[in-house]
Amino acid sequence: MNPGAAASMIKPAAIPMGAPMAGPAPTPMNRGVQNSGARMYDRMFNKRDSAMKRQQYLEDQARVRQQTLEDDVRDRDRDIEDQDRRRIEGLDDEERLYDRDEWKRDFEKEKNKHKESVKSLFTNVYKKDFTDETWDFIKGFSDQSTMIVYVIDDKVEGLTNLLYHNHNIGSNQLDFFIFTTSIVSDSFRQKGAYLSMFFEMRKILNDSTCEFILAYPNKTALPIITSSFYGFKNLRSFKMIEVENPHGIITPCDITNLLDIDERYSLWRFKNNEYYFNEVNDYILIYKHYNYTIDILEVFTIDDFKKLNIDIPLKEFSSDIKKYNIPSFRLKNSNLVDHVETQMICFLNKEKNNFNPIKLDFSCLCWDIL
Repeated sequence: MNPGAAASMIKPAAIPMGAPMAGPAPTPMNRGVQNSGARMYDRMFNKRDSAMKRQQYLEDQARVRQQTLEDDVRDRDRDIEDQDRRRIEGLDDEERLYDRDEWKRDFEKEKNKHKESVKSLFTNVYKKDFTDETWDFIKGFSDQSTMIVYVIDDKVEGLTNLLYHNHNIGSNQLDFFIFTTSIVSDSFRQKGAYLSMFFEMRKILNDSTCEFILAYPNKTALPIITSSFYGFKNLRSFKMIEVENPHGIITPCDITNLLDIDERYSLWRFKNNEYYFNEVNDYILIYKHYNYTIDILEVFTIDDFKKLNIDIPLKEFSSDIKKYNIPSFRLKNSNLVDHVETQMICFLNKEKNNFNPIKLDFSCLCWDIL
C-alpha cells in the first residue's frame, strides 16, 4: 500500500485524544498528508464551534436585554405602587372614594395629554384623517381599558390598546382584553418600541381580573405575536365567505356564549361607522355597505336582537349589491363556497393560567377592522 493510500484511510475523529496512531511510522510524505487532514478537521470543528458560540452569545445578549428591560419596568412599577400605597394609606374612607374618582379623571386627562402626538403618529402611519370619532374609538369605552404609549422626548412613537370587556357564559361573565390599534412609527420599528409595549401589556394582564388577551392580527403581525418570544397562541381561524345571496344559508350566534353587548360597547362600536341592520329569513344581520358589497359582522335571532342595546338604523339591502361577505362561523356550510380571506384569532393567557377559550363563540364585533 503506498503512503497516499494509507493516508486516505485515516479518520481523525475515530482516534482517541493522546492515543498513538496505528501503522508504520509516517514518512515525510505521508506525515504531510496526515497533518493536512488533521488541520482540515480542526478548521471544520473550529468553524462550527465558532458559529455555535456566536449563536449562544446572541441568545445570551437577547436574554440580557429582555431581562434588563423587564427589571427596569418592574422597578419603575414597584416605585409607583409604593408611592400610591403610602399616599392612599393616609386617606380616610371618604377621601379614598374621592381619590378613585379623581384617578379616573386623571386617567382620562393622561390620555388626552397625548392626543395631538397620537394624531400625528396615526396620520403619518395610516395616511388617514384623525377625527374626534377616531380618538373616541382609540380610547375605548371602559375606564378599565388601557392605552399604552411609547414616548420618546415627549413624542408618542408607539401606541397599542387593551380594551377591557366581558364575555357571557350563561348567567356568568368572563373578563378579557381585546388587543387593538397597534401603531409604531417607521423610525422606531427596529428599536424595541413594540417589545417595550408588549412587556407593559403583559404586566397589565397579569395585574388585572382578565383571563386573557384576544387578538385578531393581520398577516404581518401574526408570525410576530405567535412566536415563542411573544407567546400568543392560535385559537381558531375563520374565513370571510363571498356569496351571491345570504338567504337560507346563515345561522345565528348564541348570545348566552358571546361578548357582552351593553350600551357602552354598542355606542363605541357603532355610532360613527355607518353600520346598519336588516332582517333576512327571520334573522337580524348587522352589516356595512362598501363598494357594492355587504360585509356582515353578526347574525342574531329577532328575539335575541331585541334584548340587546344596539342603536343602529334599519336599512334594506340596495338592489345594486353584487356580493355578500359572511364569516364562516355564521354559515350552515362554509365548505360549499369560495372564501375571500382567512383571519386568525389568537389569545395570550395571563401567567400561571391554563384557561383555554376554545369553546367561547367570538364575534366579528370584536374585530376592529370591519
